[in-house]
Amino acid sequence: EKLNSKKKELEKLKESLNTVSEEDKKKAQEQWAKGSVGFFEKNGSTKAVEVFTKLPDNPRAKKIGKEYLAANKNMLPDDSRSLENMKKAIEALKVVNEKRQKDGGIDGRKLSVLKISDFDMAVAQANANYSAYKIDHASIYNPPYENLSWGPGTAESALSRWWDREKKLFDYLKDKGISTRNQMDEYIAKNPDEINKLGFGTQVGHYTNLVDDLMYGEWYSGADSKSSGYAIRPGLYGFVQSLVLNDTDENKAYSIEEYEKLFNDYCTNLQNLMKGIKTPSKEELAKIEKLKKEIADLEKQIADKNSEIEKE
Repeated sequence: EKLNSKKKELEKLKESLNTVSEEDKKKAQEQWAKGSVGFFEKNGSTKAVEVFTKLPDNPRAKKIGKEYLAANKNMLPDDSRSLENMKKAIEALKVVNEKRQKDGGIDGRKLSVLKISDFDMAVAQANANYSAYKIDHASIYNPPYENLSWGPGTAESALSRWWDREKKLFDYLKDKGISTRNQMDEYIAKNPDEINKLGFGTQVGHYTNLVDDLMYGEWYSGADSKSSGYAIRPGLYGFVQSLVLNDTDENKAYSIEEYEKLFNDYCTNLQNLMKGIKTPSKEELAKIEKLKKEIADLEKQIADKNSEIEKE
């Protein structure tokens, strides 16, 4: 009787896991449509969610705040917050991390391994939505410090300009004995013919940001990036990409691998629910395993008793 009861309990649990109501399917679709906002809510990241609805108290926010919030009010199909675009952004951060570890920083400095936080992802997404069709940084949050790219939609294409091209100009100016970012900017402004002939562009700031020396020798220098965020969406010249690097550790950060698993599990669960498949929770899986063990123990007890009876 105990064995039969446990078997019925197991079957009932399995049946409940295979039953997804139309209401559950609808809720999953609504959650998917919320994009990253739904993911941040599930993680309990209130600060990340508020990036899209509230403004910090600073002059830049007062100046462009209404436009910034308007760009992040409605979830559009090509929004940086869509789960499809967020997946691409996480992949892009892997590329950035690999570049930092492979190439190193100024004078071969070893760079930190980037982590991801919900807050930094939210800032990158909000900034990308704001800058999608205008050549302008939102700059409402500093930190995190932002690199923007308009053009082909891959991290490799952005890094070829942010890093490879600007490093050539940076090294050229450094070899001239120019030792700070401000001095480099001044030299570039005063010597346009010389700089333009080099063909390395006219900026070095994206590179110095990427190697954790944003101002190179001035008020901000050599601070390791502790967390990061990335966003990509259609925009001017194809796509806009926002990379943000944060030197504070006040936001909960995950390794890229941990974050990717959290994100993929979240997406898979919603996709399965929309198809009518329920993904068991850890607690439900543990209960199934417990019941299976209890059933196996009971079956062994019965087999042992039958063996005893046969001997008698």
